[in-house]
Amino acid sequence: MNRLTAHLKNTFYISPKLTATLTAQGSLRGQSAPGTLPQRKNHAQGVFERDFDINPFSYALGTSRTLSPYNPDGTLSFYRNNWAPFNILHEYAHNKMEIDVVDFKLQAEADYKLREDLAVKALVSARQAHTSTSHRVASQSNLLAAMRANETPEVARENIYLVRDKDRPNQLPQVGVPQGGLLNQNEAALHSWLARIAVDYDKSFGQHDVKGFCLCRSSPCAAHIHAFQWLRHPV
Repeated sequence: MNRLTAHLKNTFYISPKLTATLTAQGSLRGQSAPGTLPQRKNHAQGVFERDFDINPFSYALGTSRTLSPYNPDGTLSFYRNNWAPFNILHEYAHNKMEIDVVDFKLQAEADYKLREDLAVKALVSARQAHTSTSHRVASQSNLLAAMRANETPEVARENIYLVRDKDRPNQLPQVGVPQGGLLNQNEAALHSWLARIAVDYDKSFGQHDVKGFCLCRSSPCAAHIHAFQWLRHPV
C-alpha cells in the first residue's frame, strides 16, 4: 500500500476580537488487495457469507496446516476447492483488486467576540472524495475455473456456479463464462459541504456559571456510484 497524507492548519489573530483558522487536509492512497466478492446474508443462520473468500486472515483460520502451497520440489501444489484446482499463491496472482482513493477537505473558521461573554462563530468546509476499485479476475483463477467445472455429468449437476435453464430442468447446467476473464469496476464520488454559524454565551455570576449555545447549519451532500462488469477476452 502507498499512502500520502497532508494536514495543514494555521490560525490568524487579526485583532483582539477576531481570529480566523484555515485548515487543509488531503490523502492519496493506492492499494493492492486479494480479490473479494460482495458478501451476502444467510437468513437461516443469521450470518454473513462470501464465496471465493481468499482473505489471508480468513484463509489462515479456515485452512488445514497439512495443505502446503508447495510441493517437495518447490512447485505449486494444487488441491480441489470450489469444484476446481486451487492454490492460494496462484489465486493471489490471478484474482486481485486495485484500490485508489483521493480525499481532500478545506475548512475555514472565524471567531468574533462581541463582548467578553458573547461570541459569534462561523465555519465553512468543503470535502471531495473519490474511490476507484478495480477487481481483475484472470482466466486461470480458481473463481473462473469453478464457473467452468463440468468435466462429468455428476460435477455439472452438483456445481452451483453453472447456469441452469429453468425452462429445461432436466438439462445439464451450462458454463456461463466459457472463456476470458472478469473485470468489476466501481467508481464512488462524494461531494459534501458544511456551513455553520453559532452564538456562544458564557458568563459567571459569583459561584454560578451560565452557558448558552445556539447554531444554524446546512450540510448538503451528493454521492455518486458507478459500477459495471465486463468480460475480457484472452489475448
